[in-house]
Amino acid sequence: MDAPEAPAPDFCLNCGEPLPEGTASCARCGRKAFQQKFLGELLIDEGLVSREKLEEALRLQKRKLGEVLVDIGACQSGDIDRVIRLQRRGRTRAQRYVRYFKIASALLVASIAALVACLAYVFTSAYTH
Repeated sequence: MDAPEAPAPDFCLNCGEPLPEGTASCARCGRKAFQQKFLGELLIDEGLVSREKLEEALRLQKRKLGEVLVDIGACQSGDIDRVIRLQRRGRTRAQRYVRYFKIASALLVASIAALVACLAYVFTSAYTH
């Protein structure tokens, strides 16, 4: 169940720094722009498989990991398919949270700036009249 190389995301998966298109590594932390995780790591990150079940499947593995995990009842085949799609796109739950945090931080900063501007206007208006 190896996935083909996915395109680089538009932000660093390590520090969340925006990455210009075609960037090979992050200017802030130096990490490669895209480092694809193994299927087992993604399943653990998504909360679909425990580390113990993954280790058991890897010991038993004579076929594709996803098939073994389904056979031992660690997860459903639909879970495997969904995580493989995530793997191909390079977007896991943790990576989406980094992006959401960056967006929320930017919105919070903009809101604080607007509030400060409003307060400055109110105080200057109150003392100039």
